[in-house]
Amino acid sequence: MIRNKVLCFLVLILLISCKHEINFEKRIHVIINLTDKYDDLWLFTLTNYLIGVDSNTAETKLCVEFPVGIEAPVFVNNKFYVSETNVFGWKNRAGVIVLDSNLKFQKEIEAYPNIKKTSVYNDFLFCDCMSWDLNGNSGFSIIDLKSDTLVFKYNQLPDVIVNQNNACWGYNGKVYLGTEYETNLETPFSITIVNTNPLEIIERTEMFSSDFPFGERTSVLVNKNQLWVCYRFKDYICVYDLDTNKKIASIDLRNFIPETINEPFEQIWDSNGHTREWNNFNLLHQNVYDGVYYSVITNYGGTENGAPFLNAILGINTSTFQLCFLTRFDEDLQNFDEYRFSANNKDSIFLRKFNHIYEYSISQGKLLNELIVFEK
Repeated sequence: MIRNKVLCFLVLILLISCKHEINFEKRIHVIINLTDKYDDLWLFTLTNYLIGVDSNTAETKLCVEFPVGIEAPVFVNNKFYVSETNVFGWKNRAGVIVLDSNLKFQKEIEAYPNIKKTSVYNDFLFCDCMSWDLNGNSGFSIIDLKSDTLVFKYNQLPDVIVNQNNACWGYNGKVYLGTEYETNLETPFSITIVNTNPLEIIERTEMFSSDFPFGERTSVLVNKNQLWVCYRFKDYICVYDLDTNKKIASIDLRNFIPETINEPFEQIWDSNGHTREWNNFNLLHQNVYDGVYYSVITNYGGTENGAPFLNAILGINTSTFQLCFLTRFDEDLQNFDEYRFSANNKDSIFLRKFNHIYEYSISQGKLLNELIVFEK
């Protein structure tokens, strides 16, 4: 009951907060700019800083300071788009900021607030929302990248979008938005399908959650005509063909990774309705590179009760659905924010933990370098 009251209070703050005016022309500052090849940069944010690092060396090439919290940066059509976030800390900012290729402020586009994840598809920028209203609904925004205008805003999603950030969300003119109820695991995971020509909601369907519709944490991405639905606490992935909407693969990672082989598949509950035993591993940060689906797999919480330690990146071939890559890291590199394979050196993986980037050699099984991104 107390938790629900606190939740309602926070939501109320979100709804009544007033968006104050900010002079972005004067308050966006370029601190570092060592390149004009922005397409080649690995972009991320550090609270209110836009950072770009070299995709081959992870050296800092770009740093721009913003007067608001920002997330989910993209560079497309020779412009930067950064999403305003941190609703409670930044006076309910609700928009996307546009900079030109000279890093000059162009405009602020209205959007659904508290954006965390974005995806570009068919000249549209899809933006999620990590907040919800008093009815438990969330929403999303669509920005037309040709005109830099908000063309669609929707506030009837059943809680938050679980698509992967900067991964593809669309196929054949449609965008597939996975949603799950954070606070009610008795409500099924569902997919909201959005048509892009014309822009409209086609349907919300549970056809892509037939294996485990309830009590799960999920994540979603689209790879060509495939929809990958990852059940994070089961080490289990379902792949669907979007031309037929039929399931074409069920991948149980316990068959591939020794540490997971004895993990319980279903959660075991005690007499008070609390989880007594569950799968100890968690799948995070999914993406597809060069025909391989990659994901981090790591311990969820601690490793008590003799559970084995596992911190790794796995890769699954998107044609054969067989494990084709597995690289383990030590405990010091747990809980990193994201990773990238070096653009020119397939032996190197860059692991980022906030403003620290570690270069890891796959063949040598060790760290080669540690770089500190801009530090004020």
